[in-house]
Amino acid sequence: KMEKENEIDLFAPKYDGIVLKKGDPDRQKKMSIVFWLDVEMLKRSDLIVACTVNRDTGTAIECGMGIILQKKIVCYNSVPEHGLNVMLAKPASGFVKNKKDLKSAIQSFLKAYKNSKLDSWMYNEWSGDPI
Repeated sequence: KMEKENEIDLFAPKYDGIVLKKGDPDRQKKMSIVFWLDVEMLKRSDLIVACTVNRDTGTAIECGMGIILQKKIVCYNSVPEHGLNVMLAKPASGFVKNKKDLKSAIQSFLKAYKNSKLDSWMYNEWSGDPI
């Protein structure tokens, strides 16, 4: 909804990338395109929103790249009781478990961005158990 209201630009590899199909003769070429597009968009991003519900390895790699690139990361997890790996729990700048909280975190980020206060921006800290 925030993208439709022109508050943010959104890139989601799952939706904005290329669909990779088994048996596609151009699969390796398409995989390379998807990978490098994802890397480029991570570089351009100001904020990474990572869905950590399913512990997807691709999301973990994107977060690792984001950490190296010094990007702010907000973790979205509707089941925080499952815990979060310490390698993401410590460097992430926010943790939310529903869309309302996610919108609030993004609005908080945008306010800090507009006021040039990103260096110190932190939405909240992980309060659950690390795994």
